[in-house]
Order: sequence, then C-alpha cells, then structure tokens
Amino acid sequence: MDNLVYIPGDEIGTPAPLARYLPPIPQGAAAAFLAKLSGPGGLEPGAWVLDPFGASPQLAVEMAAQGYRTLVAVNNPVTHFLLELAIQPPSRPELRAALAELAALRKGDERLETHLQSLYLTQCSKCQRQIPAEAFVWERASGALVARIYHCPCGDGGEYPATPADQALASSLAATDGLHRARLLERVAAPDDPDRPHAQEALDCYLPRAVYALISIIN
Repeated sequence: MDNLVYIPGDEIGTPAPLARYLPPIPQGAAAAFLAKLSGPGGLEPGAWVLDPFGASPQLAVEMAAQGYRTLVAVNNPVTHFLLELAIQPPSRPELRAALAELAALRKGDERLETHLQSLYLTQCSKCQRQIPAEAFVWERASGALVARIYHCPCGDGGEYPATPADQALASSLAATDGLHRARLLERVAAPDDPDRPHAQEALDCYLPRAVYALISIIN
C-alpha cells in the first residue's frame, strides 16, 4: 500500500489538442510515479508498463520518454488518434503545407480560407471596417444572437450588441442547419448504429455556424 500515494506532478503545461476533454493530468506525474517504482528490485528502464485505460495520451508519452516500453489499451478512436499524433507529430513545414493546401481549395468562386473567414466577420462600431469576431454571444433562453466580441486594429474593442447583419448571417446559417447536421450525422454513425445517439448528443454541442464550417471542410 506504500505506493498508493498522490503524486501532484508539475503545473499543466502547453494545452494539447482537445485538452479540455481529457483528464487534467499534471506534467511529470507519470515520471515521478515511475521513479518511485524504479531502482533495485523495481522497474528498470526498458521494462514494460501497461496503461489499461488510455484516458490520457500524455501519460503514455511521458512513460515512454522515461525509457519504458509502454502498452496502452485505447478503445476510443479520438483518443487513439491523439496518441498517434503525440507520438509522431507532424513537422512544422508539413503542418503548414497541409493547411496551405486546405486553405487553397475552392468553395464556389472563392478560396475555402476566405469563405470560412467570412462567416465570422463583423463590423467595427468605430471605424466601420469588417473584422473577424473573436466570439459571438447567444442568449440561452431564446437562442438569439445578442452580442459579439472583437478587437479592431483601430483600437476599438470589447463586447458590443450584435448588428442586424450579424443576426441576418446567423439566421441564414440556421435555415440550412438541419440539412448539414443530418449529413454530418450520417458520416459518423448509421441509423442502426448503437452509438448514433451519442453522436447526435455530441453534434448538438455545436452551433449552426460551426456545423456549416465543419461540413464545408469535410466536403
């Protein structure tokens, strides 16, 4: 029972992809735990370590970095992908090339990058230029778009009421939202798939603007 202790580790470091959906495990916790088990009669570098849950890619990577052969049981495809990405991340040039190729694809008569950016444009209240909003604020009870948050190069910034143009764009995206959600749901889970309710629940977390952006990128 001596090994059943809490190991705090260090502070959370740079956020990993989808970190908000993963267990908040401090960096260094796995390394500190293995250090307690190493030494004469304990684990030696190169020994096998089993992670039976695979809840955090960070744990597996940290244990492997300490020189241990690590076996991880992962049945979640998203976590499996994150683990592969953490083990063999793309290089900066590879990532830039992939993003540039995606941005250059055509959506109608314009670049996909330009089209997606236009979904988030709003008008500065001071200089009247079109700038990307940092966030839109929705009223939970009515579901109405009520405000936008932006910081303009002219120096103006903060939270301001949504403009009629903001609300018109949101309404136009909401008008076709049902079709886009149905297409995304079909790509994730068939009607007889037992995981379809879970896919539907996850998709319901997204607002129409995000759903439209996702289906545009996937298409």
